[in-house]
Amino acid sequence: MGQLFSRYIRPDQLATAILAPENSGIKEDKLSGQTKAIWKTEKRAEQESDTDTGISKTVSLPNGSKLILMPDTTLPYTALSMYWAGGEGDVPASKQGLAALSASVLTRGTASMNATEIEDFLSDHAASIGASAGRTTFALEAKYPSRFSGKVLPLLKEMALSPSWDKEEVDRARQDQIASIKRREDQPLGLMFRHLFPFLFADAPYSYLSDGTPASVAAITAADARKFWEKQRTRPFTMAVVGDFDAKNIEDFAKAVATAHSDPSNNYAFPKLRWNTAREKDMSLPERNQAHIVMSFPVPGKSDLETSAQLAVLKAALAGQSGLLFRDMRDKQGLGYTVTSFLWQAREGGLMALYIGTSPDKVDQALKGFKTVLKELELDPLPQKELDRAKSILKGEYYQEHQSLLSRSREAALLTTLGFDTDHERMLIEKAQSVTPQQIQKLARTYLNADKAYLMKVLP
Repeated sequence: MGQLFSRYIRPDQLATAILAPENSGIKEDKLSGQTKAIWKTEKRAEQESDTDTGISKTVSLPNGSKLILMPDTTLPYTALSMYWAGGEGDVPASKQGLAALSASVLTRGTASMNATEIEDFLSDHAASIGASAGRTTFALEAKYPSRFSGKVLPLLKEMALSPSWDKEEVDRARQDQIASIKRREDQPLGLMFRHLFPFLFADAPYSYLSDGTPASVAAITAADARKFWEKQRTRPFTMAVVGDFDAKNIEDFAKAVATAHSDPSNNYAFPKLRWNTAREKDMSLPERNQAHIVMSFPVPGKSDLETSAQLAVLKAALAGQSGLLFRDMRDKQGLGYTVTSFLWQAREGGLMALYIGTSPDKVDQALKGFKTVLKELELDPLPQKELDRAKSILKGEYYQEHQSLLSRSREAALLTTLGFDTDHERMLIEKAQSVTPQQIQKLARTYLNADKAYLMKVLP
């Protein structure tokens, strides 16, 4: 941001219009002189050179792990993301939710600090540390003022190498997770999206319920969490660090963690998506005057960069308040209060889905509306105006989402863990700018066939 500001917000490029009172004495040349005296071009040039973001560097760590250094001295903060392959993919079906519970407890105690002491430490140092589990990944992340690196990194190392797995904290996390599951099951959208993946996919971990079930979580013990982490942390990891940092200190920290537990032979085989044979599922949530519909379509995964770029453009054209779905189905027909599309992709497969929240008496009309939009995409190329709007939205969202240091460290670590280059998403955005209406039309004809869609509904 500092470089961007220095490049464009300059006194020699300033244009000012002033409406001043008559006989006020305000003169153009006087204002210009004062501005130049206060805001010197040479000073801005110095600031621009001081905010050099540096060059990214990848360091090989012991036992197959990697470290990605992405210096950016714009702000005196550091963001650090450590990613392992595994997550829910390391959990048996009977223990669904174990990875999420382990992530919740991992940062709640170490050999030397309990949960309260950790909370106080983070508060005193304006820092944050958190862990999360995905279907095929596990992450430990931190963000902190750079001057506290010497205090935060030892704590992060202790969390990774010697978490306490305190029984009380495990019990508390278990209760929180079960309560969260019940809250989601009591809301139409929460119910739908918790059960969407088990409806669509046949194999673990994609077929697992998000966060498990109350019964599976209730049976998880501190010993289960400890055993899960012992297996998870021995996998090689990728650590990405973005911001203002001492490279040597970061490398020493990363090498210490990699040396202590990484095992290059403990690799994770990412599973392929296998879709279920049943294509329709209705769920009921009584006493709700709402209907929610998701129409899903199998599409290629992230490895197919060309198709992924086209899918991203199509999703942007369909989604949002300015999208085709919203304008046609809500503005023109009044079919629902929310209508959009979304795209999810793993390495070798993914899904594109159309979603609408509507009233129960408009379900058939809403489904007809989906089919009409899809048929129009098949029959006629997307107007260039719509295509340009979608590309602009896609590009704008990408750069907006990458403003924070943590979003950039997270992306670099995650992409590398999944087997992609760190600039994979940027390449996708660049490739999307050359997508044509004819490519979108072919894409719709190939993948968005309403007769082969997976249809899920939540009804009263």
